[in-house]
Amino acid sequence: MLNKASSINALEEMYHLSKAMSLIALVAIVPGYWFTVFFIDRIGRFIIQLGGFLLMSIFMAILGFKYGDRSGEKKACGPDSNEDFLWVVL
Repeated sequence: MLNKASSINALEEMYHLSKAMSLIALVAIVPGYWFTVFFIDRIGRFIIQLGGFLLMSIFMAILGFKYGDRSGEKKACGPDSNEDFLWVVL
C-alpha cells in the first residue's frame, strides 16, 4: 500500500498513509457498528467497548511494529529488534 519513503516526498507519504489508515478504519468501524447495534442489549455497553478497545489496540500495535517494513526502511537494530522491544515492555 505504501511506496518506499526514499522515493516520495513527505506530503505524498502522508497522503498514502492517510489513505491506508482510512481504509483500515472503514474496515474496522463499519462491522463494529453493526455488531454493536445487534448485540448491545445482550452483551452490554461496557463489554463491547472493552472488546473494541482491545482489538483496536492489538491492530494498531501490529501496524506500528510493521510500519518500517511496509515503508521500505532498513532496520537499525538487527532482524529481531521489535521482539526485543516487546519483551522489555512486557
